[in-house]
Amino acid sequence: MFGQPNNYQQPYNNAYNNQYGGQYGNDPYQQQPQVDLGSVADFAAGGGKSFFNADSQPGASVTGVVTAIEVTQYHDFQTKAPGFWKDGRPQKQLHITIQTDLQTDPDDDGLRSIWIKGWGKQMAAYRDARRRNGGKDPRPGDTFTATYIGLGERGDAPQPPKIYRYEIQRGNSPEVAAFGAEPQQPPMQQAAPQQVNLTPQQPAAVSDEQRAQIIALRDQGMAPAHVAAQLGLTEQQVYDAGHR
Repeated sequence: MFGQPNNYQQPYNNAYNNQYGGQYGNDPYQQQPQVDLGSVADFAAGGGKSFFNADSQPGASVTGVVTAIEVTQYHDFQTKAPGFWKDGRPQKQLHITIQTDLQTDPDDDGLRSIWIKGWGKQMAAYRDARRRNGGKDPRPGDTFTATYIGLGERGDAPQPPKIYRYEIQRGNSPEVAAFGAEPQQPPMQQAAPQQVNLTPQQPAAVSDEQRAQIIALRDQGMAPAHVAAQLGLTEQQVYDAGHR
């Protein structure tokens, strides 16, 4: 019996490791990849539910002020799977959030999402609206209108495309004028005034009285600088007068 403790110890260790070792040795929380959840501003801003759905009828329209605009990857409406082209490139769509006056329930904030596919008829309609807007994309503060026209020709597609019309109206607020605008050119600096070299005015001639004072002070041993300061003359005037 004293030679077999390890035989009894091993099953216990295996059971302990099987029961607890996986949890401590392979912590699932440490294996989770880091996910970018966006900024606090994105969290607070939210999105807004889609205005158009499968029940939308031709003529349905919505207008609101743009609060956000972004390019995202397209997801299938039914399967929610992300869309890719045959070459592996992600299919893109434009997501525009607008603030409307709509309120379907007490918690409805009026935000509505407009999704525009980055290809086909929807992309063509967006480009047409952009062209009418002077070639400029919508930006926060602009008024955006989306109208469902109806179904287009099916062609080779599995389902006929939905046709929309979009309108962009530029905002007039100072904030909008500044969103995405070209940087203002600095004001033209005024040319520095040219310096004019004026001939210094000649000091007034020393009077006979001043000359007498200069000589008297000179004779007393006063320096020319002190004499000039006392009489309000220049040193040169004092020097010239004292030598005459």
